[in-house]
Amino acid sequence: MNGAEVGHGATGSYGFDGVAPRYDGTRGGEERGRKVAARLVPFLDPDAPVLDVGTGTGVVGRALVDYGHTVYGLDLSPAMLVRARQRLGPVVVAADAARLPFRAAAFRQAVSVWVLQMVADASAVLAEVARVLEPGGRYVIASGVLLPADDPIGVVYEQVWRNLDGDGRRDDRSARLRLLAPGAGFTVEHTGRFEPTYHRQSPAEAAAFLESGAPFFLWALDPAERERAIAPAVAVLRSMPDPDRPRTRRTQRELVVLRRDPQFGAMRRPGRTRTAEGADT
Repeated sequence: MNGAEVGHGATGSYGFDGVAPRYDGTRGGEERGRKVAARLVPFLDPDAPVLDVGTGTGVVGRALVDYGHTVYGLDLSPAMLVRARQRLGPVVVAADAARLPFRAAAFRQAVSVWVLQMVADASAVLAEVARVLEPGGRYVIASGVLLPADDPIGVVYEQVWRNLDGDGRRDDRSARLRLLAPGAGFTVEHTGRFEPTYHRQSPAEAAAFLESGAPFFLWALDPAERERAIAPAVAVLRSMPDPDRPRTRRTQRELVVLRRDPQFGAMRRPGRTRTAEGADT
């Protein structure tokens, strides 16, 4: 939900300003935010503020507030933050997740929901989150990349994704996070799965969805690039038997909890920083 350019504006990150007006309507809005937050809460300390990295429109942050947490939101997209401020008030800040405007060890816990698959350098984001967490602090991540598909339509979608992400740098599932975590100062404390979701979609609808440019992995492409990227997939989808007949599709994502390694040396970035309450130090 959290986009932030998606919340994070290093070169190569995806921009969210253009999709902000319709984002909640196409991504489940507050109802989905509540469902996600319910899975995060067991790993969060109710007595410590939560940094929501890539807060997007604030639907997950708002749900965490409703659970009794104090939440500080951060995102790079001004259009997304307009909506986040409506839900969270002034405790949101426009900033790059790879350059967080907080002092070292300012927070005990942080969350990111569907964020790390959108940034250009997930390692840089992990390192920055580790820097602003106390030793032993938690970073709770809802992975944005779906688990491998087990239906024909999903397999086609996944192939488009893999063709565009050839080096796997946008894969934010547990296997890759296990590789990145130690270098950023984290250990993997827990991995799990969200409840699967089910919906009906025909191959023709799936082809139209790709042609609309709606999938996030197509946002950075110009029309000609997008056409080249999706043309083989669209042809496969439209050639499936009975392409107008809806099929039941099952999708599922992972939950990953990282623990800030107390033995890992945290470097404090020079220059102006900010406390969790927002005051410059």
